Amino acid sequence: MDEGTRTELERLVSRRIDPRKGVSPTMGTVRWSLGGVFIAGYIGINIAGFQQYAGLMMLAALAAVFICWLIPLEIRRATRKRAERHDNFLCPWCRYALTSLPDEGVCPECGSRYKKSVCQMLYQCAYRPYQPTVEELKARETEAWTEAIRLRDQES
Repeated sequence: MDEGTRTELERLVSRRIDPRKGVSPTMGTVRWSLGGVFIAGYIGINIAGFQQYAGLMMLAALAAVFICWLIPLEIRRATRKRAERHDNFLCPWCRYALTSLPDEGVCPECGSRYKKSVCQMLYQCAYRPYQPTVEELKARETEAWTEAIRLRDQES
């Protein structure tokens, strides 16, 4: 496993990114960037003497941060319901429903290879009401994400 794949696997298992739940590297960067803008804006307003606009600017920045936290929550809720309807057989990379397709193949939406057992394991780990111990969950997800990355990167 090369360094880039190892880094991606670590980010997936630690859930800093989670395509199943709509948390992409971009969304994580946007969240932290907006938080930084919020803090810098507050400091800048008070230093520059623009206190009359502080309330409006803080409200706008707070609304932007709030929306960036709500988008993945809505994606998570919708994906959980969709996964239940399709027996957890969704593409782990793009959340496309694979129920009418064979147990192994290529996702027609994103072109990643998939296996039904891997897809089901990843969605069960993400949305199962009962959560096993942290170590057991990490071990299962590490194994499943490793297989998902291998399948995605495999030549067709």
